[in-house]
This record gives sequence, structure tokens and C-alpha cells, in this order.
Amino acid sequence: MRWVGSTMFFRTLVGTRVIWFAGRFGGGKTLLAFAAARWLYRHHLVDHVVSNIPSTMTVDPRSLWVRDRWRDAIPDGAASSERYECRVGAGDGDGWRPGMANVAIVFDEAWILLDARDWQRNVGRTIGAYLRKFNLYLLLPSVFAVDARFRRFSVQRVLNMRSFGLPGWVYKWSLEQGKISEDGLFGLWRPSDMFGRYDNLAAPADDGGILAAMQNTVPDVVRSGADGAEFTGDVDGYGRLAERRGGRGGGRKR
Repeated sequence: MRWVGSTMFFRTLVGTRVIWFAGRFGGGKTLLAFAAARWLYRHHLVDHVVSNIPSTMTVDPRSLWVRDRWRDAIPDGAASSERYECRVGAGDGDGWRPGMANVAIVFDEAWILLDARDWQRNVGRTIGAYLRKFNLYLLLPSVFAVDARFRRFSVQRVLNMRSFGLPGWVYKWSLEQGKISEDGLFGLWRPSDMFGRYDNLAAPADDGGILAAMQNTVPDVVRSGADGAEFTGDVDGYGRLAERRGGRGGGRKR
């Protein structure tokens, strides 16, 4: 498999950290999401991939442990992606705790928990707020639209080159951020190389343990969010932390 003309697509993905893979049933959404997760892994931007559907590329998010390398002091010039260490299996006590960092999250049929109608009671906003802090990437293939806060950066297949006897797909990406609008095209050559790396017939019924892992990573905020607490601020995938306001049902957005 080879990427063609994808530099701006990945530059935008690394900057936004959250993307909606849109399109019809069988439109190459989940395949591209796993291909993007593999790209992030191969370029050492993440250490693990997790998902709510079976894949040969993933680990169980509930098996991940994390620790803060900078518990005592923050080194000069250090990047935020270097702060947390994440591994599979229980830690040895030395600051290790259940949680995840440096992870690409492929959340198939993401509308299950990230639907706009459920925004006030689901934890999507909380996950979005912590993407940069824990170096997480949220990849959301979904035939139904996710909440608007998670679809500012989107991608969709626009051409299957098999119609011309060629083994390639063409995708169009777009970014809508305030008054800024950008878009572009790129190709995926021999996408069939991704066949068999994930269960394309799996029907995700839940989050596959992703929520539990996030709850372990940021327990107070996620539990409060799940209980219906209100948060101020806008969760947009750029790492701007939403500020909690009020308790259960006691706050409001401004």
C-alpha cells in the first residue's frame, strides 16, 4: 500500500488530532482509518492502536498502563508527546497506573457515543479536550454524522479507480475552522493490502473499553462528564482544555 499526495492530509491530522471518516456503507471509511493509524504508528507518533472492533493492529485499551515521565520536573525544550510512557501490562509501582497515552483510537461507527443529541451526557467532549495532553488521536469512521465538534476535519472517498482497472482509491479531505476553509485530494494505492487487518463485518455495539481506559486516564473529569456535569469552552481537537462548571446538571455552557 502506498500513499499518494497525502502530505497536507497528514499534516492537518497531526495538527487537529480528530477526524471524521465520512461516506456510504462500504465506502472505505474504516479501511482508511486503520491505514491512518498504521501511518501514525510507523512514524512513531503513537505507541499503540486501540479500537472497538477486532484488528490485528490493536491492543485492548483496558490493558494499557501509563506514567508521567516528568513527575518531578519538566525538562527544557521537551515535547508534550514525550511526557507520558504507555505500555501493555501492569506497571511495577514506579508511577504506573491504568490509562492510555500516545495512542491512536479507531472508533468505528462513532455516532454510537459521539452523536450530537447525546453530547451533554456522553464523554466525547472530555476525550476531545485531552487529546493533545495525552498525545491521543481520535479516528472516527461513521456512516452517520458525529457531533459537529468532531467533524470539522473530515475525509471521504470520491473515486474508486477499480472502475478504470486500477488498484487505487481517491479521497477528498476538508477542514472547516471558523472562517478558515481548506481541502485537498490524495490517493491510496493498493488499499487491498489492508484487507484482513481488521474485521470489516464486525458490528460495534459499544466503545470496546475505550471509555474505561479514558476514565482511568482522567478519572475525575470523565466520571463527572458521564454523570452529566457541564463544561465551558469549546472542544475542538486542538488541545484546548474545557473547564468544568457546576455539578450534576448544575452548570451551563457560555
